[in-house]
Amino acid sequence: MKVMKFGGSSLATAEKFNHVVALVESQQDQVCAVFSAPQSITNDLVVLIELIDQQQELTKQLDLISQKLLTISSDCGAIRADFDASKSQQQTANLLDQLRNWVQGCALIGYCPTKVAAQILSIGEKFSTLLMATLLRTKNPITVLDPRLFIHVEDGADDPIVETEQCQQSFKSHYNALTDTSVMPGFYGVSAQGDLVTLGRNGSDYSAAILAVCVEARECEIWTDVDGIYSVDPRLVDEAQLIDQMSYQEAMELSYFGAKILHPKTITPLACLLYTSDAADDLL
Repeated sequence: MKVMKFGGSSLATAEKFNHVVALVESQQDQVCAVFSAPQSITNDLVVLIELIDQQQELTKQLDLISQKLLTISSDCGAIRADFDASKSQQQTANLLDQLRNWVQGCALIGYCPTKVAAQILSIGEKFSTLLMATLLRTKNPITVLDPRLFIHVEDGADDPIVETEQCQQSFKSHYNALTDTSVMPGFYGVSAQGDLVTLGRNGSDYSAAILAVCVEARECEIWTDVDGIYSVDPRLVDEAQLIDQMSYQEAMELSYFGAKILHPKTITPLACLLYTSDAADDLL
């Protein structure tokens, strides 16, 4: 079993969605793919929440988000002849209707409650996963994993922390067998009260790590717009050197001190799985 996580830069356009489909379909092993929101969508949703709290006009921002998502969905139909474009457009329209309903409700009370903000912020990941499931189903059966069923987030923590052992137990109770390809939205889980909660910015990496533990994956791949971990940020320094090998401890320290290549909490569950599962040969 392999877990593959794709970030927003890998999902910026219909062409990039199609490229990710090809990568997933080319795998020889059973694969679980985890998806972020398309590039810039989460930032757009953050702005939308800020506008709600400032009691400003929301229509322009809503239209911007809607146009971006609908364009990606419709463009996929032009790329893949066997793609169910009408189903994808309907799914996207349903998500956008939910978004508008939440926003309108918040506008009436003049602010965005935390629980509703989490629902709004997770729209992009839900969109990516629904679209990828529709694209992948043109060739094979797909299992869509719901993180609200097994990614349990501790209550009361300022920084979201996932209860790994409880996640494993819940996953096994809900998913006894998976198809060759499974997909899941990253970035969110569920509280003890059953509310959707987010895992923080770049939390989809964390989601992928938790899923890797739950499925006892042999590998967890984080796909992004750079080739790996560099000596410095390659977007700022031309002489940046790609690091061929790194320990879990070194990667963890880099992430905690600000390196953006990995979510700070990603390493811990993978390192634990490495030392507790005979099947885990190469997790990162």
